[in-house]
Amino acid sequence: MTELEALDRFNAMAGTFQPIDLPPGDDAILLWTAAASLSGMLPDCRTDEDLQDAVRHAVSLVEMGVLTTEQRAVESERIERELMSWGEAIDRLPGMADPGMN
Repeated sequence: MTELEALDRFNAMAGTFQPIDLPPGDDAILLWTAAASLSGMLPDCRTDEDLQDAVRHAVSLVEMGVLTTEQRAVESERIERELMSWGEAIDRLPGMADPGMN
């Protein structure tokens, strides 16, 4: 599964999946996707349960000191940039630009 697919799946799970307490203002979906990516398990994820297991694994890696919150922040920023690039690429396709955005 790609990060963009994971973002979509986590968005669908919002409100039903809360593996960790997040500071106010943090984007849970982006953080879960970053955690799944950092777990190393994302390419093998096929189901929502697989994604949840990947996030839980990443949380355990943070608890063991293998992953840091700084690494999670860097990965979240990378995924956010990828998402923005994807959206910009879609907007450049003929007939795809939102007329209200011009």
